Amino acid sequence: MILVHEFIADKKAVSDNNPETFSEMLLMSAFPDRRFSLTSHLFSSPIKRRLYMVTTFNKSKAGLFGKWMALPVMLILLASFSLRKKEVVNTPHATFTVMIDAGHGGSANGATAADGTMEKDINLMIAKKIKELNKNDQLKIIMTRERDEETALRARVEQASKLKVDAFISIHVNTDPGGKSGMQVIMTKNAGEYAEKSQLLGSLLSQELKKVYTIDGDLRKGPADRGVWVLDAPEINYPSILVECGNMTNEKDLKFVKSSANQEKIAQHILNAISLFADQKTSYIPQPKPSAVAILIEKGEVSFDLVDNKIVKAAFSPLAKASIKMFLLAKNTSQMSQRQ
Repeated sequence: MILVHEFIADKKAVSDNNPETFSEMLLMSAFPDRRFSLTSHLFSSPIKRRLYMVTTFNKSKAGLFGKWMALPVMLILLASFSLRKKEVVNTPHATFTVMIDAGHGGSANGATAADGTMEKDINLMIAKKIKELNKNDQLKIIMTRERDEETALRARVEQASKLKVDAFISIHVNTDPGGKSGMQVIMTKNAGEYAEKSQLLGSLLSQELKKVYTIDGDLRKGPADRGVWVLDAPEINYPSILVECGNMTNEKDLKFVKSSANQEKIAQHILNAISLFADQKTSYIPQPKPSAVAILIEKGEVSFDLVDNKIVKAAFSPLAKASIKMFLLAKNTSQMSQRQ
């Protein structure tokens, strides 16, 4: 019992973490006349037990703490041998493929102007410029024809479907006996998923091309009484648009579209619209204060028929809503600039 109390006293005495000095004092007090070497044997002496306990009080805590501290070090060492560095490869964005269709060709001249200018030639020149101006590695332009040759309409659509293109744009020049001026952007008369995407692409093309020349209507559907094969063919599984780059029977339009510099402008703005469509950047138009109709469209309560220019009951997807909203905002912006 006395020895137990001595252990408690010893524990208090070494609370300053200096057990070696206290051990030496114990030995000196117990054996004042003796000097101890490192090989001293204290097998059954109470002094040995006290010395053992003195050095164990702090070692037990320190040893446990040391073990916990060693654990993360061991884990790090284990990880350094078991883990292998992985090579990170930057995967480029998927290529966006667009088929540019130079309308007509070969024996199919298309429209012919009074001065003998043939539509098929202008179509091809503009189409080639679109491909030449493309510097975007992520945008691939495929041509339905690159020289004066005739390609069946069915073959053009089949080629586009087989290649799984992301969009199809057919280049033409209109002929209107009435001589009405302006470019036209035409989409399919059909409904469905690709019609909605065509509407968005057509809206972007319309907004870009009006920066170059007059647009006869922002976006129109093909004739209801007859189909346009490159827009309405049943096997089409991509958004498709037909662009009429002016009117061959209008002297002003003909002069404009025959110019190589103007053909390059048309090509560049078509390319701009393609890039916007590929990136889904539908908010590039400055945002004026929304009209009451725009607010209703945003809420999904009404729709706006771009072709017939009238408000109808809402029945459209987010893509269609985006193109409609962009059309209205562009219209407001145009009106604001005219007032200025």
